[in-house]
Amino acid sequence: MYILYNRLITALNEKKPDSTEFYIAKMMIWNLWELPRMSISDVAKMCAVSKSTISKFVRDIGFEDYLDFKLEAVRQGKKEIYNSNGKCNITDYIRGHGIWEYEKILSEDIRSVLFGIEEDQLKRLAVDLHEYKHLAAFGISYSESAAINLQHKMHYYHKFLYTTMNDRQQENNNLFTFSYLSECMKPMPLPEVLLLCNSL
Repeated sequence: MYILYNRLITALNEKKPDSTEFYIAKMMIWNLWELPRMSISDVAKMCAVSKSTISKFVRDIGFEDYLDFKLEAVRQGKKEIYNSNGKCNITDYIRGHGIWEYEKILSEDIRSVLFGIEEDQLKRLAVDLHEYKHLAAFGISYSESAAINLQHKMHYYHKFLYTTMNDRQQENNNLFTFSYLSECMKPMPLPEVLLLCNSL
């Protein structure tokens, strides 16, 4: 998961545009791929603030300290390149194999989802969506877009569904968790819905 990027985007969405926190988050996003090599002094200089301000910012967005933040920046950078078990991001896959090869995999995924749906589970999901008074759906990065889409669709049925990009506010609140997992050279599963009814 792209925890670091998600938390920085959340800070941009939640902080006032003229705030120091907004500026720090913006500068970090603009220099995301440089962060693994930057000391706290380098980041403070880049953002024109003190080291203590950077330290406070990284704690405010959910990291224990700057070292924890930097380790996540290193992990995030590794997710963007090929590694030993063959995983890669979608952009790299399309660049390496072409859009039509990706479309073929996506079509296979859609067919496997359609033929793999169990009607009883789908009916149970529909009943739960209708009967539950408080609904919540969450995801991170691409998966959050599925949660937002569901939020908009539910208003047609006069149901409010809560969602947020802030991963720290998603804990212990789930009715639905959207996940997007992919591996190159294999069919890429579509976002999967997990029903967690015991949380409400």
